[in-house]
Amino acid sequence: MRDRTAMFFSFAFPLIFMTLFGALLNTEPSQPRVVVSGTGQLAQAFRSADAWHVERGRSRQQALHDVRKENIDGLVEVRAPDSVVVHYSGAVAQTAAVVQGIAGNIANEATLRQPGANVHRVRLTARKVEASSLTYIDFLVPGLIAMAIAQSAVFGMSGSLVAWRERGLLVRLQLSPVRLTELVGARLLCGLVLAIVQVLALLGVGVGLFGVDLSGALWAAVPIAALGALSFLMLGTLVGSFTRSEESVRAVANIVVLPMLFISGVFFPTEGAPQFVQVCNDLLPMKYLVHALRSVTVSGGEFADIWRDLAAMCVFIVVLGAVSMRSFRWSQD
Repeated sequence: MRDRTAMFFSFAFPLIFMTLFGALLNTEPSQPRVVVSGTGQLAQAFRSADAWHVERGRSRQQALHDVRKENIDGLVEVRAPDSVVVHYSGAVAQTAAVVQGIAGNIANEATLRQPGANVHRVRLTARKVEASSLTYIDFLVPGLIAMAIAQSAVFGMSGSLVAWRERGLLVRLQLSPVRLTELVGARLLCGLVLAIVQVLALLGVGVGLFGVDLSGALWAAVPIAALGALSFLMLGTLVGSFTRSEESVRAVANIVVLPMLFISGVFFPTEGAPQFVQVCNDLLPMKYLVHALRSVTVSGGEFADIWRDLAAMCVFIVVLGAVSMRSFRWSQD
């Protein structure tokens, strides 16, 4: 009862999760975004459907690229008056099923509206844009890697700082020739090594036990993990700087990390989340770590696809590092 921080977060934690899940689950799903290519009445029927949002101004190749990168949800290609191909990404199974269902309904309606006795059924073909079948475990493994990096970095860094402060170790180090940058730098180096080991170990388990199909610039997974680990280590330093006890630091670290797991796409896509959740997601380092890891491990991405994620993580490192160094406390007083 003496630790007010721990007491506060013991009540705030379930309230935050109640609000978060209420926002995610009690909203209407957003309309899929598709591109429709082709001419004629059938193509016009697909373009005029109210069940999805049709985006314009893209060539077929650009649309396929955007489907592969999950910038849009599908490409509906009308090849003949009775032939339609729906291109979709296997990375988001739920959205892909919605797109195919809408396309199937429109094709059936177009068949029923044909006049005369010579009715030709509109054939609908669904094709994944990925070279190989992308399963949910392929989608999940990069998110779990990001989760492991975040949890070990935030909990490890914040817990170490608070424990050292409670035992008076930081005060003794302050009187020694050791500088603050050297102390934090040594702890950061340990966190970076752990992050790299986590990436290699979890990818190995995913491939060996679950057949995860790796593709893309796999070499980039290590520097991505390093940047992500630095971001969360800086966040852990900030948490450890203002919390006073080991009980409270666990509560604060939980309330900082766990909501990110659900709104940053670790377990499921978040494209259909409410707008305010999307805005919050843009301000979290987890979003950029998850997207970058997923791009280079299972989505066939290259450096050009992730440079924005890398830049965002660098910004988080600088900002969180500056704030945490400014607020660092050597003692409990």
